[in-house]
Amino acid sequence: MKSGGTSANGFRLVGTTHFWNVWSTPAFYSQHAADFDAPRMSWVDASYRQLVDDLGFQLAPQRGRCHDGEHLDVVLDPAAQGGAHTGTTFGPDGVSVSPDALYNIGSGIAGFWWFVLTMHETVNVMTGSVAQGWVWADGSPMWAGQSPFPNMCDVVVAGETGRGDVSSAQVQRMSSDPGVGLFLWIQRTYGWAPYERLFRWTRLQSITDWHRYREPSLRTAILAWFLTCASRELGQSSLLLLDRFNSALQRISGLRISASDYSQAQALFPDPSR
Repeated sequence: MKSGGTSANGFRLVGTTHFWNVWSTPAFYSQHAADFDAPRMSWVDASYRQLVDDLGFQLAPQRGRCHDGEHLDVVLDPAAQGGAHTGTTFGPDGVSVSPDALYNIGSGIAGFWWFVLTMHETVNVMTGSVAQGWVWADGSPMWAGQSPFPNMCDVVVAGETGRGDVSSAQVQRMSSDPGVGLFLWIQRTYGWAPYERLFRWTRLQSITDWHRYREPSLRTAILAWFLTCASRELGQSSLLLLDRFNSALQRISGLRISASDYSQAQALFPDPSR
């Protein structure tokens, strides 16, 4: 990992990996330089590389959307204290993370929140590059403002990249979340292929903003329909997928995908796998 003394917008470039520029305030880096170690810095590359493989696409940073037009940005930003979000002071191609995530212990793991939050928000940046308004990211009343898909990715990708401890801890944290359970069941049953098809079909249908479809429950109905078509294309039984969606949604919000909205989803998008 390369590092340098470049400063911009009050931040210092403290490292450059294959995919990322890592930024911190000079004061924070001076105090916590030892925490910018190989496991933490290599994590942002390993998790992103795995997400690209799993989801089937990658980001294309551009100047004006990130600092240098070549790398994504991860900024340990005091303004994100206590959490994390997509975008940085340099532009939308990156993530901002609470500085103390780098060293705080969560679930008995030093740096747990660094591993989870950087990956979680990277998922949101990636899916947001395909389309805005995903039901798992934009406050759909059916999903009670939760983030089940990124949380599922946290579980699976951490395990795929050799951090079984982080994966197991995240499973424990999300064990009572019906939405995470739903998306995790789909991934464990069918693999990543249904999600790869979901993002590919979204692009092929020229959907750039899901807000064009009302919610509840048409937007969620289209999501369930696309994933059902994907599982069929894979030669798997998908008869219970809609029931699984409605079972999870009933527990989350008390709402369900209506039969009329599911029929409308099918009419709007005749099976995209054919």
